[in-house]
Amino acid sequence: MTDLLTIDAHDKLVLYFEDEGKDTYCYILYNFVEREYFICGARTNVLNEQYCPFNFYCKSKTTLLEYLKFIFDVAFARMTYGLYNFYNIFGDRDYIDLQVLDSKRNDLYEVTIYNGTDFKSNIVYNLLKMLKEIRY
Repeated sequence: MTDLLTIDAHDKLVLYFEDEGKDTYCYILYNFVEREYFICGARTNVLNEQYCPFNFYCKSKTTLLEYLKFIFDVAFARMTYGLYNFYNIFGDRDYIDLQVLDSKRNDLYEVTIYNGTDFKSNIVYNLLKMLKEIRY
């Protein structure tokens, strides 16, 4: 697997988004070295088969917000979103990918989770801002 997000700190605040139907989910991290957001996630079909994971970078909060609104079809979807603090997320690796993030996501790393909520652009925009501004 290629390097997706390279190491820049041991603690990492991570935003998590999932649609209520659990069809699509993603993680968003901020890379302080490259000054850009890293988005990775996946989608599943009705047979619970996972499609190829997606991994993207984005410098703009506004563009990232539009991307999230598009992939989650927010006019119709109820959302789960939350914030995790993944301590020592890199472990012995020098990159993060979807497999690493999935393996870390549990109650021990949870800061807060909101289930069954509407996607509100102003809240998500502020979460992205917070992710960028809060450091270890």
